[in-house]
Amino acid sequence: MKSTVDGKKTRSFLIPILVLTIGSLLFLTGTASGLMQEMSMTELSLDSDAIVIGTVDHSDCQWNTENTHIITTTYISVSDTLKGNPRSNLIPVTTMGGTIGDISEWVEDQPILVQGMDVGLFLKETQQGQYAVYGLYQGVYPLESKRKASGKEGSDTSKALSTDIFTQQVQSILAGTPLELSKTITEHIQERVTAGSPVISTVSPSIASAGTDSIITITGTGFGTKASRESNADVGFLYRLTPDGSITEIYASGYPYTQNSNDIVSWTDTQIVVKVPTGYTSDGYSGSASSGYLCIYTDAATGNVVKPFAVTFGYGKQKWQAPASYYINPGSVAGATSAIQNAGNTWNNQIYGSIFRFNNAGTTGSTVFGRNGQSLIFFGPSSDFSSNPNVIAWASSWTSSGYITEADVEFNSGFSWTTGTATGTQMNVETIVLHEMGHWLFLKDLYGWLPEYNSAFSSYPSDLSPEKKVMFGYNGPSIGIQNLKMLSSADIAGIRWIYPAMNPVADFTVNKTSGSAPLAVKFTDASTKTPTAWNWSFGDGSISSVQNPVHVYSTDGTYAVTLNASNAYGFNTSTRTNYITVRSAVIPPVANFTGIPTSGIAPLTVTFTDNSTNSPTAWNWNFGDGSSSTIKNPSHTYTSTGTTTSDIRFSVALTAINSAGSNTSTRTNYIMISPGVIPPLANFTANVTSGLLPRTIQFNDTSTGSPTTWNWSFGDGSLAAVQHPVHTYMKAGNHTVTITASNAEGTNTTVKDRYIVIYPKGDFNHNWEVDVGDVSLVTYMVVNRAPAQIPDADFNANGFVDIGDTGKIAYFVVKKIPDL
Repeated sequence: MKSTVDGKKTRSFLIPILVLTIGSLLFLTGTASGLMQEMSMTELSLDSDAIVIGTVDHSDCQWNTENTHIITTTYISVSDTLKGNPRSNLIPVTTMGGTIGDISEWVEDQPILVQGMDVGLFLKETQQGQYAVYGLYQGVYPLESKRKASGKEGSDTSKALSTDIFTQQVQSILAGTPLELSKTITEHIQERVTAGSPVISTVSPSIASAGTDSIITITGTGFGTKASRESNADVGFLYRLTPDGSITEIYASGYPYTQNSNDIVSWTDTQIVVKVPTGYTSDGYSGSASSGYLCIYTDAATGNVVKPFAVTFGYGKQKWQAPASYYINPGSVAGATSAIQNAGNTWNNQIYGSIFRFNNAGTTGSTVFGRNGQSLIFFGPSSDFSSNPNVIAWASSWTSSGYITEADVEFNSGFSWTTGTATGTQMNVETIVLHEMGHWLFLKDLYGWLPEYNSAFSSYPSDLSPEKKVMFGYNGPSIGIQNLKMLSSADIAGIRWIYPAMNPVADFTVNKTSGSAPLAVKFTDASTKTPTAWNWSFGDGSISSVQNPVHVYSTDGTYAVTLNASNAYGFNTSTRTNYITVRSAVIPPVANFTGIPTSGIAPLTVTFTDNSTNSPTAWNWNFGDGSSSTIKNPSHTYTSTGTTTSDIRFSVALTAINSAGSNTSTRTNYIMISPGVIPPLANFTANVTSGLLPRTIQFNDTSTGSPTTWNWSFGDGSLAAVQHPVHTYMKAGNHTVTITASNAEGTNTTVKDRYIVIYPKGDFNHNWEVDVGDVSLVTYMVVNRAPAQIPDADFNANGFVDIGDTGKIAYFVVKKIPDL
């Protein structure tokens, strides 16, 4: 057999009997809800007094005779009886909790039965001869309706078994031959991933809190439309996976429970915007979305699809207006008082500065589980649990005008309790009360543990990893939280969201963080959450208690500043180290400087050094020769030489500047440039450097340094003492010329080796003798075959070179004449 998947939402799945048997073994080894032990259909069938199939006709809420509880009586119109013998076809079923006027009572694990719901009920007869649901929420199996409503088939509640399947399953159990269901939870989820038209692309964010109006956006294709709140289209979030393999969801639309909010914000074919829900789940229990997955259902029931999704915490949307003072009745359990106080302090330690606290009001002998003006944690007699002996503990809370006014926790003394380390089937007091106090805060149970249940879901998020949450709905050794006494980051996030710290968060600003003493700094309080008192420490030994003080720092240094902001809920401190920097007081500078050297012959480079006091920040130099500078330690070159007989002097001025003023120091005639007399550097030129005998050459003195005397040696034994001599060479040869230039500062000599070359007269081809080649060269001149005429070849002095000159040199070559 299989659970129904037609119509709206496949809401719950049951794994085969093999897995149910394993689930039963888990109970035997201690796996249990923090409130009650999980029960399989087999256990419910065998241990109940009556099993009926019927329709919820109507419900009434009334006070019990002691006015301590609101009792809801739901009338079931019975259509079939599978076990027992109910006395009427309209039987009353009582559950604890309900609403009368503006007062509501919530008792954990009590089922919610909605008018018109088709259900299979496992019942236990009470001592008063009435019926209570056996197994609490576990004893209600919503059944698939045989009616059609609003265009949808099937029921709108969790287990969604057909009446025939439920009947066959119960009858087979009672006969000792339980039937196997056709699909495992793995197969059902995998079927969702691959079947149908919707496709989910992204879920953003992929983790959020529930019941806090946290919004997520789901994108994809094939979502269709959502015709109404009651239509098939919906977003289902995993609520509970039980050890026996059933899955229950909670729907964003909240349908069919009118008490639920509609958390669907918008719906299109490609995008759904939705809040993560808390409220009544699909099987009629007050719960929350859990970590595991979300599922998209289409309006036309053409398919659905699953996507992993994680929940941090679920909030039930009720809170205390003031601290919760509670009393403890420890019964006979040694150390229970301290264990319960420890649990309260564990929560308190995470909300320092909040308006809310768990306050232990002391011990009491009271055993009243109900409204009596006193919140109580106690060990009740096992008779209080006679119709549901599997209940370990239950929590209740009372609300009025939207606020919690009282809460109780009753432990079932029929179990073995310890304040040490629980083993086997023992229950740890501190662990269980830590969970139950979470319910006092209106944090909901979380039941997401797909990866731990089956490795096929290793990629799905869990409420047991990476941290084990106190608000996880099961407990026991196989779960690994039998002795859990530490809040997870998700549990902490939950209480801090519900009860944010009201103590201030200290912060401040300043108008300046540095300057010269005396430095006045204005401090402005920027703390949040309304501080009412301020304590400042300025780091120099001074303090203040005004909100926005002005403090004057008179001594240079670097200072830390601390603000302690407080109000009735607590305090907070903000410290900024090395925050204020104070320099010494600024006074006008006194200008001073030196220059090295202060005298010499131009060009003279002088390095100036600022020796001003009182920390100038700017400098203006005037060097006296029209030049200036703004750097601190400049170098300047003086190029003026003045005259050769007198010094030239320059005055230098420095103006030093800072924020307090300026000052000028002037040194008159500070730099002296001596007359421009320096030892000469001898040099000369000649108008020609070669020729034939006799050759007259003009020599020109080019010495620097203004020499006053000159001595020449022309290399042929001749001398001269004039500046620019003219000398005629009468000897052939290579002549070295020397000049010595002198002045009052010194002497310098320059020698130019073989500078003048004089060839013999008539040696036109420069081979140092007169020969036939020279005759030929002159002949070429005569006939204009030579490149140019040489005036020195006009030996007969008639003004041009002619045949007479050729003959004359020829006669000289053959020694017919003694001289040219």
